[in-house]
Amino acid sequence: MNKIDLYPGQRKSSRAVATISKGTGKVRINNIPAELLNSEVARELVLVPLKLIGDYRDKVDISVKVHGGGFMGQAFASTVAICRALTG
Repeated sequence: MNKIDLYPGQRKSSRAVATISKGTGKVRINNIPAELLNSEVARELVLVPLKLIGDYRDKVDISVKVHGGGFMGQAFASTVAICRALTG
């Protein structure tokens, strides 16, 4: 997992691109830790795939760049990108 791959996700007019690398379990959305997202619903939506994978979460860092649309569209696009990165 040394090379960097890009994993896209989209929802309506929101576009997200996730990258995954070896690490300690950090998840950042637009360089902000996912735990600090303003909307609780959006935060939970983004973190659902990570809860499902269990211990693997602590072995990788995920970074997502997202733009366009509203905050829920961005949350859905980020979730799709994270899922693709984890299964990628």
